[in-house]
Amino acid sequence: MPFLITLCFLLSAQLSYAQPANDDPCNAIPLTVGNNNCTFQQFTNEAATNTAGVTPPGCASYQGADVWFSVVVPAGGALIFDTQQGVVTDGGMAIYRGTCDNLVLIECDDDDSPNGLMPRIMRFDLIATETIWVRFWEYGGNNNGTFNICVTTPPPPPSNDDPCNAISLTVGNAVCNYTQFTNAFAGNSTGVPAPGCANYQGGDVWFTVTVPAGGALNFNTQQGVVTDAGMAIYSGSCDNLNLIDCDDDDSQNGLMPMIMSTGLTPGATIWIRVWENGNNNNGTFGICVNTPPPAPGNDDPCGAININAAYTCNYTMYSNEGSTTTTGAPVPGCATFTTPAASKPDVWFKVVVPCEGKLIFDTQTGSITDGGMAIYRGTCDNLTLIECDDDDSQNGLMPRIVRNDLISGETIWVRFWQYSGGTGTFGLCITVPPPSQPSSNCTTAQSFCTSAFPDTVMNVTGVPSLGQVDCLFTTPNPTFYYLQIQTAGDINIHITQFTSAGVPIDVDFIVWGPFNDLASVCGPAGGLDVNGPVVDCSYSAAPVEDAFIPNAQIGEYYLFLVTNYNGQAGYIVYQQTAGTGSSNCNIVCQLDGSNDGPVCPGGSVNLFVTDVPGATYSWTGPNCFTSTQQNPTTVFPPSIPGQYVYFVTANAPNGTICYDTTLVTVLTPPDLGLDSTVQICAGSTTDLTTIYNTTGLTTTWTFGGGPVSNPTAVSEAGIYQLSVINSSGCVDTAIVTVETFLITIGQDTTLNICEGGSANLTSVYNTTGFTTAWTFGGNTVTTPDAVTAAGIYQLIAENALGCADTVNVTVAIDVVSATAASTNANCTDNGVASVNTPLGFTPFTYAISTAPTDFVPTPDFSVPQGTYTITVKDSLGCVKDIPVTVGFTNNMLLSAIGDTSICNGAQPVTLTASGNAASYSWSPTEGLNDPASATPQFTPTASGTYTFTVTGTLGLCTLNENVTVNVFNGVSVNIIQSALELVHGEQTFIQATAGANAVSFAWTPPISLSSATVLSPLITGDVIGVTTYTLTATDADGCKSSDNIIVNIIPYCIKVANAFTPNGDGINDLWTVYDNIECLKNVQVSIFNRYGAKVYENKNYQNNWNGTYKGKPVPDATYYAVLQFSLVNGRVFTVKTDLTIMR
Repeated sequence: MPFLITLCFLLSAQLSYAQPANDDPCNAIPLTVGNNNCTFQQFTNEAATNTAGVTPPGCASYQGADVWFSVVVPAGGALIFDTQQGVVTDGGMAIYRGTCDNLVLIECDDDDSPNGLMPRIMRFDLIATETIWVRFWEYGGNNNGTFNICVTTPPPPPSNDDPCNAISLTVGNAVCNYTQFTNAFAGNSTGVPAPGCANYQGGDVWFTVTVPAGGALNFNTQQGVVTDAGMAIYSGSCDNLNLIDCDDDDSQNGLMPMIMSTGLTPGATIWIRVWENGNNNNGTFGICVNTPPPAPGNDDPCGAININAAYTCNYTMYSNEGSTTTTGAPVPGCATFTTPAASKPDVWFKVVVPCEGKLIFDTQTGSITDGGMAIYRGTCDNLTLIECDDDDSQNGLMPRIVRNDLISGETIWVRFWQYSGGTGTFGLCITVPPPSQPSSNCTTAQSFCTSAFPDTVMNVTGVPSLGQVDCLFTTPNPTFYYLQIQTAGDINIHITQFTSAGVPIDVDFIVWGPFNDLASVCGPAGGLDVNGPVVDCSYSAAPVEDAFIPNAQIGEYYLFLVTNYNGQAGYIVYQQTAGTGSSNCNIVCQLDGSNDGPVCPGGSVNLFVTDVPGATYSWTGPNCFTSTQQNPTTVFPPSIPGQYVYFVTANAPNGTICYDTTLVTVLTPPDLGLDSTVQICAGSTTDLTTIYNTTGLTTTWTFGGGPVSNPTAVSEAGIYQLSVINSSGCVDTAIVTVETFLITIGQDTTLNICEGGSANLTSVYNTTGFTTAWTFGGNTVTTPDAVTAAGIYQLIAENALGCADTVNVTVAIDVVSATAASTNANCTDNGVASVNTPLGFTPFTYAISTAPTDFVPTPDFSVPQGTYTITVKDSLGCVKDIPVTVGFTNNMLLSAIGDTSICNGAQPVTLTASGNAASYSWSPTEGLNDPASATPQFTPTASGTYTFTVTGTLGLCTLNENVTVNVFNGVSVNIIQSALELVHGEQTFIQATAGANAVSFAWTPPISLSSATVLSPLITGDVIGVTTYTLTATDADGCKSSDNIIVNIIPYCIKVANAFTPNGDGINDLWTVYDNIECLKNVQVSIFNRYGAKVYENKNYQNNWNGTYKGKPVPDATYYAVLQFSLVNGRVFTVKTDLTIMR
């Protein structure tokens, strides 16, 4: 035991696994998003635990053991999360948004991956840059281990993912040719009215189609990967759409949509929107748009197809394709056709009610599997509704109407449509039900017994349900039979029902009893009014039932009701299979009807029935046949092949009524088909025996009342008759009309063709309806519509019969030629393109390649330089293209002055061009006063090298010449003072500035200057008067610049006397300080004595002080005088001097 424990511990240690690192969201492993390509990575959920605190995923049997991943959503917000099997073969996956500790469930998936039972999630509504958490687990948590996962962006959506990129579809004819497309990875179209059907969730693609004349279109789809789709159609423009219609499942192709739309605007564009129902199974699908076929002839009641009521149901296939909804007739009121506005393309039929006054209208599935039907009486333009039906046929969801109350000879109109309003094929038959047997009511129940042998009785058709009773929800085509107990005990009766062809069909039953006598069985109402309790009952789809009567007692009666749910004519077999009891066969009336048929269509039969002593007889049958004879003779059954039931009743003198039937078989005769016409060539023969299939038939050919000796080779035109007899003796005849033909195509002829051209031989003769063969030189002409060789061509034309005619066509070639001539064009005049010496059939006309269809009678064309083609056409219409080149002579002259140099700031320079140009253009235009002149003036704004191009234009010609102007920087000079005024003899410097590139200076005139070649010379005012001085600066390039200054030299008038003698002698009595007032504006004087006291002051002194102070003479002495002279030039001089007064 210790060893065992140790071993188990070791095994356990070896099988343990570490908990995955990504066992909770906050440790999720980041995944890399692939680019349209899924690269799987392998991980494991072995030893993973259940994540608590996160919303349960809600799918794929989550039991824990989950692992986590994260991914950042890229631009576009679309991702595909896919998984692949490893140890885990059935997984679950959920995605969340939020934060690792606060997650919100987005979606959960179980088995959507193509990789087995693995999950796959596609999302197109994520937010770029958000983090998505991915949770994975094993379905049920009982097979954990490795698995693979990847995240990728989806492939780009289809090109027609939005309306403005819709794919244009071609409208087909009445036949729908599907083209395959896909909506895989399609998104949701925003800004478009919602379609409103077929569970639209996005994933739509778009198409357009142009409405043809007539304004009617059928839009249909076909299954591919998509098996359940929706479709809507819109009008308007791609960015402003209006919903017209939406459909889900109206196509005959499974759960696919179809829209039939009328009243559209011809030439308008219709937008088509297709999506997968629920947007969870996108992929391929087929689509087509076609014009509906023309409306069938029975699209309205007055075009109804006539149907002859038959006695057996043989469905004929019809179609409502291309039909419209009939207006004016009463609304049927069932099968979704309940309002006049309903769109139900319907078709019409009519039938004349036979003498029986009863009809069964039944339908069969085709491409239409759910239909509606209504019947009317009246006239085609004034109908009254009789009945409408939806699903009463035994053929799926198809309609069936049984009417026993119609009027013999009246016309009944039949209206059919598809339940959902679509179109397609369906089957229809209208039959006359056989006469009702007396056993179809409780009060007329017949006797039967099964103790000695199985009892076979005819079933009932064409009788409406009597209602519901016990387990029977419905009791269509009821038959009532009773039996009497002969031996007490249990009885089990096996009940089976067959069609007339022996095919088992549904049978249901109910048994009532026991009854002590027959009079007490039925209540006064008959039908289902039965007085006894239910013994047994069964309602199922089986063709076999077992009725059990427990502990039956001698003399008791039991009533059986057996129904014919399928409504097909046939028989019922009762057979006791178990039990010790037995039924009394002595009460069963033994009547056996028969006939001497079968019979060919149109033939008669004799009816027979076994003798019941003293009985009276009554026969009924098809076409309202009745007879009271025991054995009627020369009875004509319906002429349509089939089996027809004739009923006979024998009323015995003791009140016993016996019933039986006999089936008359109308044989299928030989059917040669329609009469024929045979066309043969005159002189040939035809084999009449190949026209009809007469295998197994005896044939006789006659012509003109006599036998045809050799029907395999007749040549005479006329009417031949074929009579055939089959092994049953039934006959059919057919007429063959033989026609003979002789054909003539026409006469031989000649065709003239142009050199290099071709002749269309097929247009020479009218060969419509003929097979043609052209030969040339004994060889087949492969392209008779374009022959080029001259010679004789032969045509053999045959009609469909092989009758032929031969004609010859001679082809001749017309050659046109000429030589080219031309005169050059020049600047102002066109040249001439021409041809000389044309050869061919005159007169000639000419056209040039610039107007190739305008032919003129002269060959000279005024044209500019170029290469042309002149087409020469002769009188037969043959042409020759002659290339002509017109050269060019440039007669324009242009010259310009040579290059020059100027200084910036100097006078403008004139640019000069000459020649015979009509106009000139200078470029660039900057600095030019008139760029369109031959002699513009150029004023530079900066130094540099300027290159001007002058373009001369003369007509078509232009010439260019260049002129280069070098503009030196120049030199600048500026005299700072604008003017100078000097007192004679005064000196000052003239202040001037010049550019750094100035290399020399010159003053003019050079007088009174310290130097005439320096920038700022010293000027001495030694020449009284006004002089204008000019300073010219020169740089190294020889550029000069000048400035002027005006110098005014005024005389020096200040002459201050230092003594005067104011003694009144008239001589030197006043103090003079100037000798000429003209140079002065003002003189101010102040005089001080030796003590500094001011003895005289004058602000405008005018040589007028006489040596007084306050009216008194100042003492003779030497004084100190201060004078301020203001000259007329603004200069101010101050003079200080001693002044001596002496008297």
